[in-house]
Amino acid sequence: MRGTGTIKSNIGKHLEEYNLGTHLCSIYSTPQEQLSVIVPYIKIGLSRNEQCIYLLDENDWEDIANALTLSGVDVEGEMRSEALIFITRQQVSKKFSSLNSSIMMDFLLDSVRRAKLHGFKGLRVLAEMSWTLGTTSSNESLVEFESKLDRFFEHNDASLICQYNRNTFPSEVIEEMIYIHPLIIFADMICKNSYYIPPDQYLSSDSADHRVNQLLISMSVSEYLRQRGNN
Repeated sequence: MRGTGTIKSNIGKHLEEYNLGTHLCSIYSTPQEQLSVIVPYIKIGLSRNEQCIYLLDENDWEDIANALTLSGVDVEGEMRSEALIFITRQQVSKKFSSLNSSIMMDFLLDSVRRAKLHGFKGLRVLAEMSWTLGTTSSNESLVEFESKLDRFFEHNDASLICQYNRNTFPSEVIEEMIYIHPLIIFADMICKNSYYIPPDQYLSSDSADHRVNQLLISMSVSEYLRQRGNN
């Protein structure tokens, strides 16, 4: 990721609209796109007295720290106060050797509790989801895992951005991640996902029917708006 240069993005002002309790999915293809989300997301969290935890896999923590430093963050100071915590790929692979949602839920619940005990308002998490490729779990397990995360962030003082690199994940996995995240970050925008399917519906035996319904509804809404615009 080194040598990405100055980050120019408008995503920061859009991220400011979202508070704790939010689960977003960032889909990107370049280091620049990835950093354009990472840097403002962390800076907003620090400014709101939220503890920020970054789960690494693709990148070294020094690269993320360097980008934050260039944007004006006192990284060493934030790390000393535990407002900013990096969990390295080695630590991630040891802690989460499989897509065990119970282990992740316990980690998140404990992290929220610790953050509040240390005087933070809540927890803000960034996760490079490529760590899941090192597990033996199936795509179906990843969908179930992400769906349970969605429910967790609805009821806890925490927020999360799952990061998916289009150069790393198969397109069919990216497609499924789009269906199960209510908010998608892509092309310098936060999109309220009209294709989103609630976790319980997506994991049900008739999930294909739900996906077809969502596609048809989205097309009909788009056509309705187009026709209104032409009148």
